[in-house]
This record gives sequence, C-alpha cells and structure tokens, in this order.
Amino acid sequence: MPLALGHLTVGYLTNSVIEKPETTPFKSLLFLFLLTNSPDIDVLISWLVTGSPWPLHRTFTHGILFAVGTALVFSNLFRLFSSFPKLNYNWCYWAVMSHVIADYIFSPWKVSFLWPLPLQPESLGGLLDFVAWYATLAREAQVILICLSTYFLMKTTFAAINYLYKRLLPA
Repeated sequence: MPLALGHLTVGYLTNSVIEKPETTPFKSLLFLFLLTNSPDIDVLISWLVTGSPWPLHRTFTHGILFAVGTALVFSNLFRLFSSFPKLNYNWCYWAVMSHVIADYIFSPWKVSFLWPLPLQPESLGGLLDFVAWYATLAREAQVILICLSTYFLMKTTFAAINYLYKRLLPA
C-alpha cells in the first residue's frame, strides 16, 4: 500500500473494534497516524544508511517483533512523560500490525513477518494489482473505500444485532 492515508484508514478500521485509548479523539487520530505509518520509518533509515530508500524497506520494521516493540514503547510513554496519554497495548500493537497486514494483502511486494528469522518473505501478490502500478491514487482510493464500506457494514450490523437483542430479550 503506497500512501499514509490508506494505512491510517486500515488502522482506523482495525482499531474500531479494539479498546480506544484514554485520550481525546484528535490525539487518538494523531497517535493512530503515527503508529499505523511507523513501519515505513525503514525508508528513512535506509536512505540515511545506504543512500537509497529501498534496500531496507519491508525488513525489520514490517514484522511482529517491531510491532511488539513499538506497542511496548508507545503504551508506556505515559510513565515517562505526564503529558503523554495512556495508550492501550493492544490498540498500539494492532495499529502497527494493520500496516504490515495491509502491505501483505494489498501490495505485490513481500513482507517479512518473522524478521530476523531467515524465512522467505511472503506476499499475496497484491490483491488490487488489476489497478496499474502507476495509478497509486486509484489504488489508495480503492483501499479506503473498501475499509470505509467494511466499517459502516460492521457498525450497521452491530447496531441491528443490538437492536434485535434488546427487542427479543424479555423485560
């Protein structure tokens, strides 16, 4: 998945079913943006180390170990800084992993889930590859629309189930 907005949308959908952090909606969205896009920090690191953004991309930051470490750091920063909100570990973990999973599903490039184990990276081959590579915005729009549709379908389904449950439950 090429753009930060798509990762934010996938992260929002993923975390809509997980406990929300104890903070304002704006701060939640800010931290969700930071966490969902944190795996792409490897592009900057690769650029600084090798002079090219791609040699280290989708290696150490696109795996479970990075998600665990990042979630541990972000969920405990409130202990060091009083102004930092208390973030739930699961919320942080799934925000990071939503990026990795989205790259695995929607991108033709491989992801190393179990880095640093010397296993072959995996890919589904890019679920949306029928959209030409150069059409990045069209691909991003598809991902966002899929996520938003899923989110609204989930909300509607949960509301209907809740309504039926209350109506059918004896008073």
